Formats: sequence, C-alpha cells, structure tokens
Amino acid sequence: MSLNHPFEILKVYPNIGNVSSDEGCIKFDIISNVIWHVTSDSIWCKAADSQLGNGSFIAKFTENKGKERKALLFIKGLNLNIHLTLIQEGKK
Repeated sequence: MSLNHPFEILKVYPNIGNVSSDEGCIKFDIISNVIWHVTSDSIWCKAADSQLGNGSFIAKFTENKGKERKALLFIKGLNLNIHLTLIQEGKK
C-alpha cells in the first residue's frame, strides 16, 4: 500500500499547552492526511499515539510541586515534524 500525498498536511491545535500545577491531561487535535506519531521528552508528561489522518491525542502530566517546567511534544508524519511545548505552572 502506497501513501503518496502531493500535499502532506500535519497541523496541531492548540499549538501550545499551558496547564496548572495540578495533575491532569490536555487534549490536542490533529488535522492530517498522513500517518503521524507523537512522543514526549519528559518523564512527567506522557504522550504516545499513532494514527492515520485526522485524530487527537491526550498528554497526561503529573502534579508539579516545584517551579514552572516545560515538556516538548514531538509530532512526526512522513516529512513533517512539529514540536509543541507544554508549560506547567509551578506550585504557588
């Protein structure tokens, strides 16, 4: 099966995530016409999914008892790469 697309599409909404210091999750929506994969660079923020075409993924994060922190989420699809930043507030 060949997946040749003259115009590859890979868009993510929202394009940045700002979350509270509490444990929780945030949903990101994907608009795409290719197979895409998502991963996280952080142990406190878990995101892993893979789909073909439009879809969504959930990034789950632990409580932050310290200062503000950031995690990078990587969405890759064929020749397209998107990096998102998830920013979690520090404990007040």
